[in-house]
Amino acid sequence: MPNTSRLNHEQCREYLAEFSKSAADFKEWSSGTAKVGVEQVSFGGLAKIKDIAAGYDTSPNGWQQSNELYYSNIKVYRGGICKDVTDPHQFLEMFARPTAFNTAYRPLMEDGLTARSLEKPQLATIEQAAQDFNAALILDYAIAGAHPDLDTFEFGSRRNNRNPVIISTELANEFLKSKTVAGTLQREQEVWLKTKGDVSSAAAEVEEKLVFNAGIKGSYIARLLETHSRGNPAHVWASPMVSTSQNKESALKFTIDGIKPNIDGRNHGEYGVLVTASLPKSGFIICNDIRKVPAFQGDSYSWDLNNDGGEEEVLLNGGLAPNAIQEITALEPDGKIACIIRRMSNNEIVYTENSTGKSEIYVIDETGKLRLKP
Repeated sequence: MPNTSRLNHEQCREYLAEFSKSAADFKEWSSGTAKVGVEQVSFGGLAKIKDIAAGYDTSPNGWQQSNELYYSNIKVYRGGICKDVTDPHQFLEMFARPTAFNTAYRPLMEDGLTARSLEKPQLATIEQAAQDFNAALILDYAIAGAHPDLDTFEFGSRRNNRNPVIISTELANEFLKSKTVAGTLQREQEVWLKTKGDVSSAAAEVEEKLVFNAGIKGSYIARLLETHSRGNPAHVWASPMVSTSQNKESALKFTIDGIKPNIDGRNHGEYGVLVTASLPKSGFIICNDIRKVPAFQGDSYSWDLNNDGGEEEVLLNGGLAPNAIQEITALEPDGKIACIIRRMSNNEIVYTENSTGKSEIYVIDETGKLRLKP
């Protein structure tokens, strides 16, 4: 908009019309629709930071508001194992605060946490990961519009009028190089040293694969989703997403497979966990339907996110928030069910010990803390 001392209403209207069209074009480019169960849903697009943050306000009012405004009736499932659990009551904390088990890789990398734990990540790093996802998606849009047929592109150096840049070169370079590459190396150095034997060659390989070429080679976000979905150990820590599944049986199988060494008499102290949660209304990617998003269409992509074995993977931006969780099934290290924890419609949390059938009721107070109901 022109910088004038007097407001020009005609220029204002033209600017707003152009801005609205640009926003609509971006939404159409970055989003898609798909059928989940019997419901048609929209997915993709920018992560809504306010919606993500609402899922972590576990006070009674916060839970009620997020339940009404930000979550659907569609269920997704997350399975895996947790280390260093001495009492399955510890899984109650998943309803009251963020846990590493339910958090995306990128915030865990920033906080120095392992995904197989109940440690508490910072909400600020969860939100920052979602913001960085947005910055990279916007950058992809600018690059795709400006140079759809180039093999390489120097980030931040070339622009055109059709897709104006709305993030700075400095922010893009900081995200794509400093934070992602340096952070990955910092957290994964030991792994690389074991596999490569030379940290300098590891650094070169990580940078080559993380600072992706644009245009015909595909976008940064597309490659990021690909490496996450395929579980690439070198790059998965750059992902701002957490994996869930539409298929409960698939998530349960993943959990059981994770504790098989325990059943065979090794790695005692690890519990299997199956989390049932409500799908948020925004901020997720349906992997099996990724090609329905224009940003990920065309012959320029040599990969496909369709999962084998019916996993039906759904990636959530930032993590699986406490307010989304509806039920937790914990498996003992020997594979037997230890407990089932359910959230009731009034937000009471019922913990049931499987071996005795004994139940306890917990409530979450105004400060977001769990209390045993008298």
